[in-house]
Amino acid sequence: MADLDGVPRYILFIDFAPDFLAWYFILFDPVGNLLSRFFNAFVISAASAIITLIVAVFSFYGMTRIRSKHIFIARFQPVIFLAVIALRLVPPALIALPSYLLAT
Repeated sequence: MADLDGVPRYILFIDFAPDFLAWYFILFDPVGNLLSRFFNAFVISAASAIITLIVAVFSFYGMTRIRSKHIFIARFQPVIFLAVIALRLVPPALIALPSYLLAT
């Protein structure tokens, strides 16, 4: 039992010779090809980023074209839009924790 919690007692490259067979199996195995999975993940993430960018550009254009007749909203419209954009950039958990700590 004392052998399990101690430092391994072997000399590298003499008692143990590392090889790259595990990496070869992971990267080039014909059954579960990892490179095709990486390519699929890249395609999905790129498509998601492009769709998000297109929707964001159109929504931001719509937000900038809004004209309000209400005097308060018309006066503080740039500040309101910047606050909305800034709050969308901040993760919700980052706001929830200080709010919880202030409430308790």
